[in-house]
Amino acid sequence: MSSSAAVPFAGARRLRSDRARLVADAVRRQILRGDYQVLPDERLLCEEFGVSRNTVREGLDLLRCEASWSGGRGWARW
Repeated sequence: MSSSAAVPFAGARRLRSDRARLVADAVRRQILRGDYQVLPDERLLCEEFGVSRNTVREGLDLLRCEASWSGGRGWARW
C-alpha cells in the first residue's frame, strides 16, 4: 500500500456513491501501478481512504462490474 495514495474522501461533503467512485478509481490506479497483488481487507481500505465499510464495498462492487476479478473474504485478485 502506498501512503501517497492514501486520500481521505470522507471529509468532503459528497454522496456515498461519489465517495465509492473515488475509492474505486484510487484502488484501480493502485492495482495498475502494482501496489496491490492482493487487496487488503475492507477494514484496512476504510482506514486508508477514511470512508465507511459500505463505501469501500460499493467501490469494490464498481470494480467488479468494470473488470474481471474474483473476490473473497479480505482479498481479491485482479
